Amino acid sequence: MHSVDDLVAKLSGTLDVIEPETSWRTSGPLARGRKCSIYKLESEKSGLMLALKIYRNSIASETAPQIQFRALERCQSAQQNSARLRAPTPYAFLKDEKAILMDWLAAPNLHSRLWQLWFSRSKRLDLVEASGAWLRAFHDLSCISYESFEGNKLLAKLNSRTKNNQDAAAALQTNKNWATAFESFEKKASEISSQSPHALLHGDFTPSNVLADERGIIGIDMWGARHAPVFEDAARILTYLAINSPFSLSSVPLHSDGPLVSAFARGYGTDVLDTRSPAWIFTLLYQQLRRGLVYQQSLLKKRRVSVAHWQMKQTFSLIMQSQNLLGY
Repeated sequence: MHSVDDLVAKLSGTLDVIEPETSWRTSGPLARGRKCSIYKLESEKSGLMLALKIYRNSIASETAPQIQFRALERCQSAQQNSARLRAPTPYAFLKDEKAILMDWLAAPNLHSRLWQLWFSRSKRLDLVEASGAWLRAFHDLSCISYESFEGNKLLAKLNSRTKNNQDAAAALQTNKNWATAFESFEKKASEISSQSPHALLHGDFTPSNVLADERGIIGIDMWGARHAPVFEDAARILTYLAINSPFSLSSVPLHSDGPLVSAFARGYGTDVLDTRSPAWIFTLLYQQLRRGLVYQQSLLKKRRVSVAHWQMKQTFSLIMQSQNLLGY
């Protein structure tokens, strides 16, 4: 990874435009992910804060940083027409160094905010609805179109995930409920024949990549590179919320008429997000099986074991509910 000071020097022209005649203090990394680290730049004159996101050469692909920068640019250009589509302002991209300069956002993520609002169900549902509205605005950037739903593509993605987590998959196959659900998913993959809404997906729409401040929702870490059913983004975040948020305490958190799904669909638009369609239920099951592999891997590696046990329990409950809705 390149020196932060060297990158700041390379960005001096851009920084002078953002705020002239100031020096910038750097600190961090204040956030560290598997693929990148984020540093904070603070103006000594005004206190203005910026974020410098640096991707790791050994993990991030050559194209990943540029794809994310372009997605930020598209959001920025569209914000004047959609107040719902808030995202960090991108200022510069250093291709060779795999670095993005953008706004520093101090807002808590959706996961944290929902737990803070434990005692206010209505406020939690308002945030879920606003998250659905943000996602719809993002999908609208690429003009939603109706195309054939191809379950076999999700099956291929799940098989790839299984191959990459062979130990977890082997452990889960000894569980009758898991084995039955996986078999049901394989059978259903070629049976669903319908038209479903497609767009360029966010690609990682999780509660950690949705920030919430006093003005509403801010989306981060979007990709906007793969054209696929919009159900994938929506089912991803709702599955996370049904496992790891206060909504997990409901016995059937992902019921189509339940408060969680209803609020999200209301924000997104029920004209597009049909939460009763077989394609939607199938996509939910895909996301749940995918999470099961991740949590089982955590158990095998003894990472946050008590949390992983809870997550597995919740995931199995969701899997069985989705399987029943698909008629298996």
